[in-house]
Amino acid sequence: KKKNERKLDRSVSKLERSNTLGEIKRVNQYKIIVQLGAGAYGKVMLAENVDTKKKYAIKIISRAILMRRRKKLPMRRPTPGAGPAAAIVEDLNDPINMLKREIAILKKLHHKHVVELIEVIEDEKAEEVFLG
Repeated sequence: KKKNERKLDRSVSKLERSNTLGEIKRVNQYKIIVQLGAGAYGKVMLAENVDTKKKYAIKIISRAILMRRRKKLPMRRPTPGAGPAAAIVEDLNDPINMLKREIAILKKLHHKHVVELIEVIEDEKAEEVFLG
């Protein structure tokens, strides 16, 4: 492996939620400390790696919200003569594809003014996708 190459995609091996509100308290080795912000698809949390004590921002994206937004997309019939470009434009607006595109871009992007993507924690059983 190259020096700067790292394993980005992992599954959820440990997920703890609080008993009362179902808020996430821990994801794998990351202990959730406090919410930093929220957006249309999820929220950003401050987390600490319990092994290294290093702090990270973790973006928690709700699969349920992505799926609801996907269902709200209008189903359009292809315009005769529009060609494959029309399908590509609709595909770009799909929330699931937008997330996949964001992850692909962040994996390739390494710049001092852009937050570095350390890993993606995703599991079919989990209701969320975690970008850290």
